Amino acid sequence: MTIEAFNSLSEGQQYRIVFSQGTFVDTFIEDQERYILFAIDRFFVEIHFTGYSDNVVYIKAFITGHLLNKYLPEITN
Repeated sequence: MTIEAFNSLSEGQQYRIVFSQGTFVDTFIEDQERYILFAIDRFFVEIHFTGYSDNVVYIKAFITGHLLNKYLPEITN
């Protein structure tokens, strides 16, 4: 799947793809905000949850950039 195809899906379809085809990479917690990173083919998907609840702030697909930077110290160790 390409990032363009993923982004063209509805939010519900994106969640289904992430949880059925995505590979969990890492979790990042900052100020009680939870971010979970998944890899799908050649891109990443970050799901941002508020606090420790299941309330989603956003789901965002990306290849590189500032969203990935917060995970890099953990990934490279």
